[in-house]
Order: sequence, then C-alpha cells, then structure tokens
Amino acid sequence: MASLWYALFSWDVPTATHQELATAHAIVTQAHGRMRNGSAGPGNRIMANVTRLLHYQFPHLPIMPQEDVALADPTLPYYTVIGGLRDTRCFMATVAKKHNTTDGGSATGASNMQWNTHAIARAQAEICKQNGWTRIIVVAFPIHWGRAAAVYRKLGLTPLMAEMPADLGAYMHPYLIPSGLLGIQTVSKFRKRELLCRILFWLKNWI
Repeated sequence: MASLWYALFSWDVPTATHQELATAHAIVTQAHGRMRNGSAGPGNRIMANVTRLLHYQFPHLPIMPQEDVALADPTLPYYTVIGGLRDTRCFMATVAKKHNTTDGGSATGASNMQWNTHAIARAQAEICKQNGWTRIIVVAFPIHWGRAAAVYRKLGLTPLMAEMPADLGAYMHPYLIPSGLLGIQTVSKFRKRELLCRILFWLKNWI
C-alpha cells in the first residue's frame, strides 16, 4: 500500500529511458476527458499520437488503450480496447468492429466509481497476467502519472512511464465533459481533482 505521504505529496514521477522502454512487454494507456460532442478531445489525441510513436519504435509490443484513446486513433493495431465502446457514433463503431473489447466502459468518457483508473488498470493487468507480461509502458496525462503508476504497481506490474508533451494546457479544453464535482476543463481543476482521487484510492487500498 502506498503511503499517505506518497498520495498527498509525491508528484514527480520519472519517465523511462529508451533502454528501459525496450524491456517492456506491452503498451497501455489511460485516457483524458472527451468533448461534450462525444469526440476524443485534445488530451486523448495527444495520447494517441504518443502511442503511435511508441508503436513505430516498438512495433512488436501489444497495445491496450482505454477506449477514449482508441477513439482518437482507431487505425492502430490494438491488441484489445479497454472499455465497452458503447458510443454508437461512426468513429467508435469502427473501433468496435476492428478490435476485441473488454466489458464495461463509460458512455461519456467520464470516470465514476465503477469505471476509473483502477478498473481500467485491473482489466489491463488481467490480460498481462494471462500472457506473462509484467513490464508495461504507460501513456497517461502527466498529472495522472503518480496515481496511475501506483495503481499498476499495486496490481503487480512494473510501470514504465512514457514521456509526454509538457504543455499541460494543450490537453485541456473548456468544452470537455466534466468529471466529478471539480471537472477537468483546466489544469488547476485537474490538480485538485487528482488530489481528491489519490486520497480516495488510498482509502480504498488501490494504491
């Protein structure tokens, strides 16, 4: 179990070197908020771009994205898509037809007590354990790194954090779907929400 100090104060998570990334067995992603019109949103497009770059570098690695990242780029050769892909829009339907999907998911992309970082990581971890994969490259929003890394470690995996664009504002948009009371439309709101989520995950023994 991560310490309460870690949950509250540990925000500097190192990214993996190229040599470390080369030891990975799979690539996984978390996701960012969707737009209110159901489209992927800027954060998920950034994560999809990073995932594509990683695929170019390590084409042999299976890719397991959260559904919102797959929405941003349905053309990558995903091993599976984490989420039910319940959105009936053409873009999502394209992904659902092309790739296997797990059960669950969020129709809007917003987190809740049933569909969140832990639920997504647990689904990815189950697939990893079935295949004997232990080292994973994690693509996630930088403010989310600490919690995501702790969740994967708790599930028995070794997370290798992929380097992401440093401009946090580029992930945001005023028309992102709110997630929780604080929403995620601005960096300051995301930081406050992330702190509350860390405390919740610590209380639930998810980190």
